[in-house]
Amino acid sequence: MKQWIILLSCLLLVVLLAACTSTPQQTTATTTASVTGATTTGSTTTAATTAPPVTTATTATTAAPTVAPTEPSATTAATTAAPTATPAPTAAPTATPTPTTAPTTSATSTGPVNTASFYTSYAYMVSYDPARGWADFDYFNMLRGDAAVQWLVDREGYTLADAQERVDDFGDSEFIEQNDNPQLRTIDLNTVALRLMYYPDGSESLDATSVESELIDLYNLYHVNPDLVLDSYFYRIEVEGGVPVAVTQVFWP
Repeated sequence: MKQWIILLSCLLLVVLLAACTSTPQQTTATTTASVTGATTTGSTTTAATTAPPVTTATTATTAAPTVAPTEPSATTAATTAAPTATPAPTAAPTATPTPTTAPTTSATSTGPVNTASFYTSYAYMVSYDPARGWADFDYFNMLRGDAAVQWLVDREGYTLADAQERVDDFGDSEFIEQNDNPQLRTIDLNTVALRLMYYPDGSESLDATSVESELIDLYNLYHVNPDLVLDSYFYRIEVEGGVPVAVTQVFWP
């Protein structure tokens, strides 16, 4: 009987050894908690070494989305500013050239108004309006011979003999100027034939004969030297039917 017990013990020991070699060797401490206390089961208590769980961190790599290139839209192209044109340089002011055409009155304008009648006579041009081409004339009478003698007797108190003697001594260019009426007469020079003793540049006619001229010639001469128009030679106004038809600057030595 004792032999059987020893044999069973040996078999049990072999089974236990085989079990230990097939499973990891560990001793689990089981602790049962109760209301009254703690009960520990097992003859040998071994501190269990529990490896902490290995947590594999999965890092999510988010790739930036690739944006496919797009064609520029019509709206974008339309809003592209057009190049600004460079302004043209401003030309420096230049001197005003001498006009080549004389200003004339408009078709709707009226001519000058005169209260004094016109007749053929000598006159001084006392003013000139270049813008309209009008001129004011002061008529005078050129007295020679018997008319001059009578004027000296009536106006200066000469005796007839003394007046006659004085007039007889006149040179070819001498005369008595009678200008009793200060009233002026205005002539539109656009409407008459014009002759001057000067060329438009101010040079004088060399043969003492007036030169056929246009209104533009008088206009330019006036701008060269107004005295050649107003304070040089006097004029002869020729009238037909009460209307001036010619104005001639007269050479008088």
